[in-house]
Amino acid sequence: MSPATAGELFGGTRVDLGADDALAAARDFAPDLVIAETADFLGPLAASEAGVQRLSHGVGIALGPASAEVLQVTAAARAAERGIVRARPSATVDPWPDCRQRDGRDPSPDRVTIRPQAHEAGPGTHWRAPSFPAVSTCPASS
Repeated sequence: MSPATAGELFGGTRVDLGADDALAAARDFAPDLVIAETADFLGPLAASEAGVQRLSHGVGIALGPASAEVLQVTAAARAAERGIVRARPSATVDPWPDCRQRDGRDPSPDRVTIRPQAHEAGPGTHWRAPSFPAVSTCPASS
């Protein structure tokens, strides 16, 4: 997908189609904090309108610089059409290891790296793995 197409799809059309519902939900819910995936532009719109902090949450390989720039510019323009100035995230939480990122990537200075890790129970506690239904009980996919 070209940067222009990605920008219009995620930063433009997605905002156009979902902004009214996202803003109404934010007014009704009155969040203290919004955490939104890096390519989600409804969460940042709602956080900016509500005047609350937001965190950006990475989910994998970072977008290329050209795509990231177009997405941000398009989303900012759509927010401006609604009279909203999008605030920058307070931090970017990123579970993706540096060794798996694009070569030459320059991570955001507000990046907080996290590593998914199983909970370790303290002394005297016993943890048991949850049971999951067998795969055979799941509906067949087409």
